[in-house]
Amino acid sequence: MVEQLSILIPTYNDVCYDMVDEIVKQASNTIGSCKWEVIVAEDGSTDTNSIFQNNKIEHFPHCRHLILKENIGRAAIRNHLAKEAHYDRLLFIDAGLSLPPYFLKKYILADQADVVCGGVGISGLHTSNLRFLYESEACTRFSPEKRSSNPYKSFRTTNFMILKDVMISHPLRSDIKTYGYEDVIFGMDLEKSHTSICHIDNPARYKFFEPNDIYINKVEESMYTLACLSEELHGYSPLLDTTIKLRAMYLLPILRLLYNLIGKMLRKKLTGDKPSLSALKIYKLLYFASIYHHTKST
Repeated sequence: MVEQLSILIPTYNDVCYDMVDEIVKQASNTIGSCKWEVIVAEDGSTDTNSIFQNNKIEHFPHCRHLILKENIGRAAIRNHLAKEAHYDRLLFIDAGLSLPPYFLKKYILADQADVVCGGVGISGLHTSNLRFLYESEACTRFSPEKRSSNPYKSFRTTNFMILKDVMISHPLRSDIKTYGYEDVIFGMDLEKSHTSICHIDNPARYKFFEPNDIYINKVEESMYTLACLSEELHGYSPLLDTTIKLRAMYLLPILRLLYNLIGKMLRKKLTGDKPSLSALKIYKLLYFASIYHHTKST
């Protein structure tokens, strides 16, 4: 049973007050004698209203609100929070998520592996939103059982608990400045260091979904990140592995041509009000193949 817990929430222009309110209620009512704290860290947030609302978090017991003036990135802000934490177990939760009633208790009682992953869920119905469609499919592909069958490749930073000593010894890769894949690299590092990991059914749920055009921008940025890390991520990215096979068959020039021919049309569909996951999968393959082809030919 966990006896000490630091609950760490990195945020960028998200209001976290309601989330912290729920955490404080659960911590006060359901986790017994476990010592706890909550730290919310603004990673260079620019929205003055969200910063103002989050500052009210200081009124809760055992809660701190940190404000970093510059955005240091998804990996670095989590490493920073780990160093700020007082207790030996760290629970990282992304901002903007809703938590089930016994969320903290399930972590407190979870198998005492070095890393425990709770998973991700969704709330509401937003069929015209591409991120909603993607996360809905991901929920079916990444049940606790399926995550457990491939524990390191299934790791996500969205919602997980980790020993502080492990996090300090194996920090997230802060040199990754662009969006995406820092969690995949971290899963690789955990596997290489033989760190124990378990997956449980304790999802934090997405309730807000960015507009389609913003999500596509993130997807494209993550493709650049994957291209930059391609030498390290063999076997850890199905998209990368497929692209490598197609390159061996000398098909990347054809995919690049297809991207030039239909890429804009696919992107328009994905940013419209009737996006589809099949179109997203095709777009990602063509977009990444174009980047990968260019990277390998320069």
